[in-house]
Amino acid sequence: MCSYSDGGLTLKQSKLTAAEIENKIITVSSPSNIALVKYWGKHGNQLPLNPSISFTLSQAKTESRLQVSILKESSSEVACNFVFAGASDTAFALRIKKFLLELVPIFPFIKELEFNFATKNTFPHSAGIASSASSMSAIALSLCLLEKFIFSHLLINDEEDALKKKASFVARLGSGSACRSIFGGVVCWGDVDKNCEERNYFGKKITEVAPVFLDYQDAILIVSSAKKEVSSSQGHRLMENHPFKRARVEMAYHNALEMLTALRTADLASFARIVELEALTLHGLMMSSSPSYCLLHPNSLQIIQKIKEYRSQTGLPLTFTLDAGPNIHLLFPSKIQGEVKNFITRELLSFLEDGQVIYDWIGEGAGEISYAT
Repeated sequence: MCSYSDGGLTLKQSKLTAAEIENKIITVSSPSNIALVKYWGKHGNQLPLNPSISFTLSQAKTESRLQVSILKESSSEVACNFVFAGASDTAFALRIKKFLLELVPIFPFIKELEFNFATKNTFPHSAGIASSASSMSAIALSLCLLEKFIFSHLLINDEEDALKKKASFVARLGSGSACRSIFGGVVCWGDVDKNCEERNYFGKKITEVAPVFLDYQDAILIVSSAKKEVSSSQGHRLMENHPFKRARVEMAYHNALEMLTALRTADLASFARIVELEALTLHGLMMSSSPSYCLLHPNSLQIIQKIKEYRSQTGLPLTFTLDAGPNIHLLFPSKIQGEVKNFITRELLSFLEDGQVIYDWIGEGAGEISYAT
């Protein structure tokens, strides 16, 4: 079992003055990610039923600014203020307070500070992109950087790799898929080989990836920005007693191993087959759960059909996936982006909400930035 809750630090162990701590501003950026092999169903404390593999995005990201104040005395509650896009967000502040409270065993100094977060997304809040992955990973990285700043003289493993591994562990506790957003490129979360349980606790960057996948493109087709009728958290819970749970878990392990091979060998045909199988299986699991529900939109199916027809006619290696919602992620190599953009404009815009497309590509993961207020 992997844990960071042993030997957490308090402010009395810091060599910094109160002013040095309170004047520090930590600014980070963390992206969303799109799963190729889906994480669906969990157990324990945010542990996955099956391994998942994702592309980290570049442009769809959360930027976060953190500054703290030292409390006069330690509190049993968590002091936190949260501003999103310039406005106070009370609902999300409550979620962050709950998250921070859960992290006290890892970061005991949380109860000695008041946290002031200001965040913004580079994508429309209603675009249907997984903002929990980008926001929770940004907050997790901010906390790890804060700890490193306050206790730099005590932290031996302060290298970037160790810090990101811890940030991924922390991000997972806030939102499972957030653990993958810490790293760039292709990321795996879970014990693919069934021989290392520790891999269920954080994401890991996959390094054996063919060059064609390193600059893969993701055209996010916004079919609907309406709020989902069933949240992802509710969907995960419905997997607990799903009649196909065992078969799905075994299928995901198999698909993850095949996906790693396809990524390593530049097998675009296998890549497309697995990605689409995973996307449609995810929605099939929703429709066969009890109670059942459907997050697809009629236009989602129209777009899928158009993509298949275009691929059959042209032989171009484009494929699609979906998250737990109606919007389509159209994935393709960068060398055919001209043809794909023309196809989208010509054939797909009429199926989209206000013709909205977000063009993105594989990115480098979370990191420190200069935050423009």
